[in-house]
Amino acid sequence: MAHRHVSYNFVLPPNDIQKVSHLDLKSFCVFIGYPRSGHSLIGSLLDAHPDIIISHEANILSLVKEGRKDTDIFQTILENSRRNALLGRRETGYSYDVPGQWQGRARNLTVIGDKKGGRTSLLLHEEPCLLDKLIATLNGLPLKILHVTRNPFDSIATMFRRRQPPLLDDAINLYCDLSVAVAETKNRIDPGAMLDIAHEDLIADAAAELQRICSFLGVAAEPEYVQSCAGIVYKTPNKSRYSVEWSGAQRTKVLNLIKTFAFLAHYTIDD
Repeated sequence: MAHRHVSYNFVLPPNDIQKVSHLDLKSFCVFIGYPRSGHSLIGSLLDAHPDIIISHEANILSLVKEGRKDTDIFQTILENSRRNALLGRRETGYSYDVPGQWQGRARNLTVIGDKKGGRTSLLLHEEPCLLDKLIATLNGLPLKILHVTRNPFDSIATMFRRRQPPLLDDAINLYCDLSVAVAETKNRIDPGAMLDIAHEDLIADAAAELQRICSFLGVAAEPEYVQSCAGIVYKTPNKSRYSVEWSGAQRTKVLNLIKTFAFLAHYTIDD
């Protein structure tokens, strides 16, 4: 489908480099997936790109649901990004600050979006029509979706350990619902509008994955940017699955879930 070019007029939050009053955006980026899957890391790395602004959990679909206009949503994203950059992009005890890069500001803003993967998936599961409403709200600006996965056993275990939700069975059921929402979203959009990203692949080779993500979003992966981002990525994934006691029934349910969805099929309990 052809997309018409749309110009948006609004201002970036103040910074020590520049103030921009007119921005030509090429795409709008949202995350879908599951809690505790590495969205915060990827969102922060992308926000460090000189031509990208990614807010931290501005919860864009909720704003769309309220009927907010595109420019209002974009301004909310810009202010959120600036505020979180000043706070060091901290989340659950980790700092995702990328020294020397562009978090909270932009050189030539072409991609804007929000990191809120699990909640976005849940809202789409409850109200699939919100996807159409988001597309309509964007007024012709192409939508790009980043689908981030982590081994389901690890995501579920971390959700449970943080008591979100409080019972392991509830965490498994929530993950199932979110997987259904992802599958339904994949079926409703152009295949080229969604990129699957495995958290484990980012950990194994951050530079290569960042280059792939940047290519999908249509921006250059400049060497200095890639090197700075790769420098803050921890080198081994946290296998929180081993901190939880799984019953045989729970283990089987998660393994069956993995088999059900092609985008999870590469995971096992032991990888």
